[in-house]
Amino acid sequence: MVAQNESLPAAIRANQTAMIDILMAAAFHAMTDAWGAMPYSQALNSADFPLPAYDDQASINAGILATLEGAVNAIDVNQPSFDSGDVIYG
Repeated sequence: MVAQNESLPAAIRANQTAMIDILMAAAFHAMTDAWGAMPYSQALNSADFPLPAYDDQASINAGILATLEGAVNAIDVNQPSFDSGDVIYG
């Protein structure tokens, strides 16, 4: 939804995408800690991979770290991101 929202300025879209990537990395980290090997590299592409292959935990963790590094580098602290929906901090 964020990537397709053409009404958002590019800087806000980039910050929102980076935040989503960080939350997704946290979710995959929790899952691989709980279950070990699981679908990761093909997991979110069901059109091309209806039965995604399992990745080992080392590969998943390397992918998570790469995702986090990219997300942190993409954030522009001088630009806004989400302006509503945070139920904890408002």
